[in-house]
Amino acid sequence: MGIKKNILYSSFLTCSNYIFPLITYPYICRVLGVEAIGKCNYILGIVTYFLLFATMGTSVIGIREIAKNRDNPEALNKTFSSIFLLNLICTIVASFFYFMLVITVPSLSEYETLMLLGSIQLIFTIFQIEWFYKGIEEFKYITVRSIAVKFLYLIGLLIFCHKPEDYVVFFLLTILSFVGNTVFNWFYKKKFVKFTRHFYSLREFFNSFFIVGVYTILASMYTSFNVVYLGWVASDIEVGYYTTAIKLFAIILSFYTAVTGVLMPRISNLNKKGEMSVMRNLNEKSLNVLIPTVLCLIIYLEVYANEIIYIIAGRGYESAVFSFRILLPILLFAGVEQILNNQILMPMEKDKYLLFSSLLGATVGVILNITLVNELQSIGSAIVWVVSVVCTTTLSSFFAYRTIGTILPFGTFLKNVVGYLPLLLLLFVIHSSIKIVAWSILLSGIFSIIYFIILQYFLKAEVVLSVIYNLKHIVKNENTNNK
Repeated sequence: MGIKKNILYSSFLTCSNYIFPLITYPYICRVLGVEAIGKCNYILGIVTYFLLFATMGTSVIGIREIAKNRDNPEALNKTFSSIFLLNLICTIVASFFYFMLVITVPSLSEYETLMLLGSIQLIFTIFQIEWFYKGIEEFKYITVRSIAVKFLYLIGLLIFCHKPEDYVVFFLLTILSFVGNTVFNWFYKKKFVKFTRHFYSLREFFNSFFIVGVYTILASMYTSFNVVYLGWVASDIEVGYYTTAIKLFAIILSFYTAVTGVLMPRISNLNKKGEMSVMRNLNEKSLNVLIPTVLCLIIYLEVYANEIIYIIAGRGYESAVFSFRILLPILLFAGVEQILNNQILMPMEKDKYLLFSSLLGATVGVILNITLVNELQSIGSAIVWVVSVVCTTTLSSFFAYRTIGTILPFGTFLKNVVGYLPLLLLLFVIHSSIKIVAWSILLSGIFSIIYFIILQYFLKAEVVLSVIYNLKHIVKNENTNNK
């Protein structure tokens, strides 16, 4: 399947990642309340942390190795079996320590039901094998399956969750949505691959598997660990504020992951063929699209932070607004980091660079968690995430430059920062002048899009304008066909 179709399917999936959470999360926030939301997200944070140990480097190494061998059925079967076996071993070890945690830590006794339900997700991660489908670029299947499971999840929430006491049901449905994906994945794989006892020596993959796994775990020290640590030192309510503030960021960051996830197997293939110029061109285009788009989005979200938190969660979550504003720079830095890591360092097997970058972020994250979160609570967690991401992005930029000579387009960044200042003033005027919130949000959104297009035209941003032109061309052809 061509890269354009892959990106199209990935875009559909990304749209669903926007639409479904924007339906489910506001509903759940209003039904369960901030304390129940905090309780569920605290345990999900613990489960997620053990999932990182269970999967280690599977998601990255799996995609990369499957992409290399997808044209050789025998090698594909052996590669799949080897990586699956590594995943199985790590999942067994992680599950053992997870159950030990449930049994031995007294403070988790009040969450016993949620912890036991979370173990279902941990065990079923063995059969997730999402890395395999991304490696063979089966993005159509991933999209259709994911949307179908999300739709069933939405129906389940609307039928079974109506009051704060239903938080256990909400948690169970969240776990079952994961299990549903794994069941579909496992049975559908028969079309492409089969498990064989004749696998490669695990030593061939272990070093990369371990290094990337440690990188992933260290990177979580300023994401998933933030939620867990906040739950240890603060209340479920503070966890509810923080996780509500980061919800929109999780949705938007999934877009970055979707796009770079499509390009990673293709770039791995280009790297194998030695086509460095094509790789460099893809990465430069990605950065030149990301920077102006995200800066515009950050300005819009900064002005309407109060309204957005209210739309997402309703009344009672006002304390999440300040954390939300602190987190806004992450949209830019995390986007750049995704491109540098997923489109340069991972495909080119610079696993040690990833490890060094995550080690820096983890060290900064742990130090700041200890020094800030006890006092500042959810606001402190937001600061920890921002500072850690800035540090890791800076180091990843250095490593990317050493690898293929990619330099971040600082000129594009500065021109856009200066160019967007009038937009910031305009949005503040609209926000303060128009008292009807819906009209204010809509009008500012329209002006932001128009201003974005005009600014990119004057800055002669060829990549962005070509994307706009292609979208316009598609719409024009669609209208012609309808006639």
